[in-house]
Amino acid sequence: PFRDFRFRVVSDAGERDYSLSGIPVFDVAGGFQGYRGAGTDISHHVATATELEKGRNLLYSVLDSIPAPISVKDVSGRYMLVNKGLREAFQAETSDIVGRHISELPLTGIAPEARAEFVAFSSAQEAETLATGMPVLNRERSYRRADGSLRTVLESKVPLREPDGRVTAILSPA
Repeated sequence: PFRDFRFRVVSDAGERDYSLSGIPVFDVAGGFQGYRGAGTDISHHVATATELEKGRNLLYSVLDSIPAPISVKDVSGRYMLVNKGLREAFQAETSDIVGRHISELPLTGIAPEARAEFVAFSSAQEAETLATGMPVLNRERSYRRADGSLRTVLESKVPLREPDGRVTAILSPA
């Protein structure tokens, strides 16, 4: 048997994408007779998925071109999306950040003595945003980096909502 075998047909009429699934058919003596199954034109699905991927790649490209740290966290405080600026500030890779709470990160880009305060400040701003459902805008924050330099940023926490108004994530542009 085979399931969801995908292929593209190119002709003078254009390109079409198909998916086939089938099971083998045998005669009474056990001889293979062929396959019985179904095929579906999935061209629209493939085109839509391709466009979504292009849009996602554009979003990540735009976010990574902004030098300021930017992140999106779910309502439990776990990172869903981070840009290059945040990865550089934390000195960590996306795979080390996404899915984790700030308190679970090593934060090697921040001076060890500044890490607890850094986490507390972020957590307090996020708690306020979730409690009020309102953005917390342009709160000044200074912290010492691991290299000893001082960084001062204006940090915001903006609730992201579902169409029904529920807050499902927090955008943090610093």
